[in-house]
Amino acid sequence: MRTGSPGTSNPGSVVRRAGPEDWEQVRAVRLAALADSPTAFASSLSREQDYDDQDWREWTRGAATFVAFRDDAPVGLAGGIPGDDADERQLVAAWVHPDHRRTGVATALVAAVEQWARDHGAARLTLWVTTTNQPAHAVYRAKGFTPSGRSKPLPSNPALTEDELVLELTSR
Repeated sequence: MRTGSPGTSNPGSVVRRAGPEDWEQVRAVRLAALADSPTAFASSLSREQDYDDQDWREWTRGAATFVAFRDDAPVGLAGGIPGDDADERQLVAAWVHPDHRRTGVATALVAAVEQWARDHGAARLTLWVTTTNQPAHAVYRAKGFTPSGRSKPLPSNPALTEDELVLELTSR
């Protein structure tokens, strides 16, 4: 990770923005996420295992990618991408290693993406979360996200549904 990157921290962990030079750490965390929680993401492990080094470098260029570390080991990931509207940003690819859940890592990752969205003038931050992923719903509700009323089939498993949640940034 770039040591000069601004980061946020909570006791025992630090969240830093990744760049193209950090692609190997991003790949390791992302593949761990897809292996651990295949029903939480629009993509699949088999699809992303086929990415080459350049694909991973582009992945970090195409998104504001944040990695959480505990004791210098990557333990979580979240990304921010432009939304459907000019004043919207989306939180994507959020995941925390099971051994580090309920420790504040997810909250720190969401806060990093929220700050990135604010820094880029967004009025709202949106995300899609699988209906059955109640722990993630709880994290997002605690951060102030509310249901938009929109839902859709999960692209990687259309038998599951994902809900859109919204955080209004202009009112906070």
